[in-house]
Amino acid sequence: MKKLVIALMAFALVITLAGCGGGGGGGGSSVDQNIAKYNGQSEDAAFTKDATCADIRTGLSNMKTSFADANLSGTQKKNVLASYISDSFKNTTKASSSKSELLSTMESRFNRYTVNEWGFKVTSYSKNPENDPTEIQTKCSIRLDLTKKPGAEGSVNTWNSAVIDRTMVWVKENGEWKIKSGFPYDRNTDF
Repeated sequence: MKKLVIALMAFALVITLAGCGGGGGGGGSSVDQNIAKYNGQSEDAAFTKDATCADIRTGLSNMKTSFADANLSGTQKKNVLASYISDSFKNTTKASSSKSELLSTMESRFNRYTVNEWGFKVTSYSKNPENDPTEIQTKCSIRLDLTKKPGAEGSVNTWNSAVIDRTMVWVKENGEWKIKSGFPYDRNTDF
């Protein structure tokens, strides 16, 4: 009986230490809190089923896949992004932004950094007007995992975090959904 009690106490101690991150330091998580939050989020169920949003879902999926494709050049990745950006693009955090500035900045980043992951999760959305929308706002969290390429210039060697709850506004232009605002690209204001 005594051995059983000691064995149970040892097991409880192991579980307790594992739960606080191990012994001798109090533990804590080494996972970036924005990544943990991003990983804990789910796509809005209505958004994933809404036929009106099908092209937006396709666009986000194409960007995610293309940005992390090591076989595509920076220019090719920029061209994929350009196909989803409105000519009237303005970033919500930078009044002087434009489509050409966004694309120039992103092409430079694509040339200097290896994209390990660039994920999108739409956690909520709204349509204006509801029945036949010409504008859809998506509350979107974006996961970024970048590594500077050998020999490339830049003050950031790696970036592994998430932009949580960014409102990206999509507008219908010539029958296609394009991002009018909210695509984060300015490291000083968007991250």
